[in-house]
Amino acid sequence: MLLDFDPAVNEVFFAKEVCLVEGDSEIAALDALARQMAELGILGWEPYRLARRDLVVVNCRGKWTIRAFQRVLNGFQVPYKVIHDLDEEGESGANAAILEALGGNEDLRLTHDPNFEQQLFGEEWTKDKPWRATRAVTQLDAIPEHMSRFLTFSLGRLIEDLQ
Repeated sequence: MLLDFDPAVNEVFFAKEVCLVEGDSEIAALDALARQMAELGILGWEPYRLARRDLVVVNCRGKWTIRAFQRVLNGFQVPYKVIHDLDEEGESGANAAILEALGGNEDLRLTHDPNFEQQLFGEEWTKDKPWRATRAVTQLDAIPEHMSRFLTFSLGRLIEDLQ
């Protein structure tokens, strides 16, 4: 676990906001979504960049690894939130463990049912997920509510505060 705390991840100890995610797709989609929303005039690019500077999004490289990061952050009393997939029933042990580590506080987690790409994009991908997420977002003419919710939850800011 300690090897996963590379220099980029070590920022969690100095950041104002920390968000744990399962993988690269969420990080790629967040930045692409903000770019597209700025392009559409929904939010301002500079307010987003300022908010994003305060936020460290940690790629945990899987759902079960989220729980390991939570143990470390809880041990150091670093506040954080989590975004993860609900997946199939067989993964429910991980879902319950993540929520338990959050003290049962549902406000500190955002889940995707059954997974990130199906809920946000209506497709299931097995490879090239960050690229596909970025491409799908850049083709949007309007931003669906569930994508806005993903962005506002990740950043901890309302869209109005990013204009």
